[in-house]
Amino acid sequence: KRLAGVRARERLGAGLFAEIDGHEVRIGNVQGVGCLAEWASEGAEELARHGRTPVLLTVDGRVELLLGLGDPLRPDAQDTLLRLVDLGYDLAVLSGDHPATVEALVRQTGVEFVLALGGVTPEQKLEYVEQWVKERPVVMVGDGVNDAAALSAASVGVAVHGGAEASLQAADVFATRPGLTPVWRLIEGSRRSLGVVRRNLVFSLVYNAVGATLALAGVLNPLIAALLMPLSSLTVVTSSFRSRSFKT
Repeated sequence: KRLAGVRARERLGAGLFAEIDGHEVRIGNVQGVGCLAEWASEGAEELARHGRTPVLLTVDGRVELLLGLGDPLRPDAQDTLLRLVDLGYDLAVLSGDHPATVEALVRQTGVEFVLALGGVTPEQKLEYVEQWVKERPVVMVGDGVNDAAALSAASVGVAVHGGAEASLQAADVFATRPGLTPVWRLIEGSRRSLGVVRRNLVFSLVYNAVGATLALAGVLNPLIAALLMPLSSLTVVTSSFRSRSFKT
């Protein structure tokens, strides 16, 4: 039937809260619901151990429904994470999901993480990222509303395909394709671009230093030096054009 007089609100990292026909209804995670009956608490733990995120429906504080939601590990996840580790990156997971769910997910990847935390609020994610940024560059990858603040605070924020609007607005980069492979290609391409920039800088410095030395020594007359000067810029532009950094 059609419900009248519904007043609903969302609390980040907790779930949805509404008043329906005089009853308080909540749909959210364990942290958002609060104190649970024994059967609900045990059921939530069991779901989390199997890699599912427990979602509860309560009416006037009583649990009426317990669901386990989850997504399978993406096929490219393990390969992408291993490549990042090989490049020397430290990996960390900050998730609002149940800690046992995060632990099960990390086990599936077979990759070593320096930190893997569940039950993390949006505020806590922001605190972690702000602390890390003080020590080193940080790449934050996220797709939810809860990630928006942390994405904005990171050195580079990456919003993935299918993410919430808030995360897209907060991120510096948007991956238009699903999976983690675009994240790897972004990092790989960025490193390659930095290498091209450094190479061009070294070439320009050496070229100009040699040219200036020859001109001062009288080996090159001013006209030839003036003609050779644009050649440096042309060489740099050609080198950059031929060195495609990002694969499509």
